[in-house]
Amino acid sequence: MVEYDLIGKQFGHLTVIAKSKKHDEHHSRYWVCKCDCGKTTIVKTTFLIRGDVTSCGHVSRDFLIEKSKDREFVKHRTDAGLNDKKPSNNTSGYRNISRTMKNGRMMYRVSVGYNHKYHQGFRKTLAEALDLREELREKYWESYRKNKHKTD
Repeated sequence: MVEYDLIGKQFGHLTVIAKSKKHDEHHSRYWVCKCDCGKTTIVKTTFLIRGDVTSCGHVSRDFLIEKSKDREFVKHRTDAGLNDKKPSNNTSGYRNISRTMKNGRMMYRVSVGYNHKYHQGFRKTLAEALDLREELREKYWESYRKNKHKTD
């Protein structure tokens, strides 16, 4: 195992100021770093060396705060989730629908989110879950309604 001395070195916005007492299960070294913004954070050696972590998080935070003011960016991010492409960890085979145990029975959980508000329900069959998903999409997704009526 290579022993690094990173004290005084700079990685992006972070300057290493001390070794941390923190270790993970593989005995990896962590460092106390001071960010340009004044905050102190603890970062693993590999994350510093590879460039995975270059600030306390203020850069990403500032970017998202600035972008949240841009209505077109927010609309695009929200509308991007309206497609039917299912996530890779989905077990039902359909977007917004997952299989789960409820009261000792296997059920289909439908969850539709739009603008940080989630609407959900449980159904016994996949066909019922698909109907509920369509109902929730039409009711709560303004862009979905508009796009659906364009294709009808």
